[in-house]
Amino acid sequence: MIIKREKEYHRLCEAYEAPENRLVILTGRRGIGKSTLVRQFIREKNAYIYEGVECSGERQKQLLKTSWQNLYHFGETQEKQSAISRIRQTVSENTYLGIFQQISRSKPDKTVIVIEDFMKITGTDPIFYDDITTLLKQEENIMVIMTSSTMNWREEEAGISQRNFVGQITDRIVLGEFELLEMMKYFRGLSMADVIQIYALLGGVPGYLKYWDVHGSVQKNILKLYIEKDGQLRGEAENYLRSELRELSLYNTVLEAMGKGVVRLNDIHEQTGFGRAKISVYMKNLKKLGVVAKCKTIDLKCREKGMKGMYEITDSVVHFWSRFLYPAQTELALLSQEEFYKKRIEPYLEEYTSVYFERVCVRYMGLMTKYKNRSEFDGRTGAWYGEKGHIPYVMESRDDKYQIVYGRWIEKAFSRKDLERFVRYLISAGIEAEQYYIFTKSDFDEQLRQKAARVKNMHLINFSNIRSEKGSV
Repeated sequence: MIIKREKEYHRLCEAYEAPENRLVILTGRRGIGKSTLVRQFIREKNAYIYEGVECSGERQKQLLKTSWQNLYHFGETQEKQSAISRIRQTVSENTYLGIFQQISRSKPDKTVIVIEDFMKITGTDPIFYDDITTLLKQEENIMVIMTSSTMNWREEEAGISQRNFVGQITDRIVLGEFELLEMMKYFRGLSMADVIQIYALLGGVPGYLKYWDVHGSVQKNILKLYIEKDGQLRGEAENYLRSELRELSLYNTVLEAMGKGVVRLNDIHEQTGFGRAKISVYMKNLKKLGVVAKCKTIDLKCREKGMKGMYEITDSVVHFWSRFLYPAQTELALLSQEEFYKKRIEPYLEEYTSVYFERVCVRYMGLMTKYKNRSEFDGRTGAWYGEKGHIPYVMESRDDKYQIVYGRWIEKAFSRKDLERFVRYLISAGIEAEQYYIFTKSDFDEQLRQKAARVKNMHLINFSNIRSEKGSV
């Protein structure tokens, strides 16, 4: 299923409509949908696409020229071929610049040149940067889109002069993972609870989502994707990290220490023995990749001391790998697939998924607050982590009142006793809320429903009843 990236698509359209030449750098991890977006955009446009390959500079130019001739000259009239021959007499076919000039001059309307995985070209032939710069300065009516699956590309690391290539960049687009609403569109007909489970296991990377069998059980999908030796995602996390980071063994150690949930840097220090300065560098690099993030926390005036400086893994595939697969390689090799699942995954899957459930609850509240224009709660927001428990999301009002979000990812119905235990904890910690939003995966028991009907400050949200309607996008 193809879902158009509306915001990014609109930015490409704006760049195309601009009167001046445009250079767009489009980045995003492998499988995120860069090629799909670009191919949607260039439909019915005068466009040329070249996929960069890892080879010598001279061979790259030959492949570029050959693909231009084979794919874009085939079936042209004698008159058109004669026109291209006249252009060839004015430009060199042995440079990137000359080939691109030939392409740009072949038709009168605006030309879109797409270079996929451009770092495969520049890695062995940095002159490519200079030729693109000259092309944009000398020619007219051109839009160049250069894509990269390497998230850590930096101009300074590539040794590119600011006044040359970097000065020509007009648009930078980073293609991120699907958000909740896009996930719901992708899996039309499934309940939000089902989508959250998929999100916890695969994240919002379209290239991963296509592997999920909506007719199979969670266990069947985990076995197929992660546990089988040829599973599509068995080694994906390590391959991704290896392509972006050095000292993979050290990063693996940090991620394993984080695998069980939200942690402080001091927790990682105690579990790994690494120095705090070294850990800070690792976390900085992992944050750049979108693998980890610092939790947004809020400081409450209460009896129980809140913890700050909390971090969590935000990449689902890396999280699953570091939590379940990386620390159990021997068992993964010796146990049957079903035995491994029953022993190493099933008992902890509910706890693992609850982390993502809470994130979705927070995003849901953000969307609802924005939709209903709840401006009275426009103060500080964030999670609160106490020594004996935590609150996934707190919203502060102008007069220091709190709106609290709490969720439970459990199969059985959320009961009144469950809520009372949570409220007793809040009271013991000295936290008083004006509004309570309670989320559950499955259902609420009748006693809790009756209580919520009698009071005005309790709101119950059951994700199992929220679905997207079936249909096509």
